[in-house]
Amino acid sequence: MNKIVRDENLFWVGESKENPSGFIKFRPTEDNPEVLIAASTVVKPELRGQGMAEKLLNELTSYARENNFKIKAQCSYVVRKFNEDNSYDDVNVDAGKDIQDPGICEIL
Repeated sequence: MNKIVRDENLFWVGESKENPSGFIKFRPTEDNPEVLIAASTVVKPELRGQGMAEKLLNELTSYARENNFKIKAQCSYVVRKFNEDNSYDDVNVDAGKDIQDPGICEIL
């Protein structure tokens, strides 16, 4: 089992933070530190098809719930998951809206 580790504004899995096999990167918004931007989700080919991106997103949403944060979806994967799955509505700052994919994804 791949252990997911939190380090600052990143949940990652793999041998090291410097060379992760997968990660979800987030940061607080400038105007509201209680809202986190899900900036990018990346999973290397060897972990694809194993639900790793969803596991990383679930770590981020658990962290948000435990700390009373909301999440603003910016990366394409989180936009899609938030639009398709209402179980994230409690942390989705745009719950009830059809979130448009801004076409922005940061690369680590």
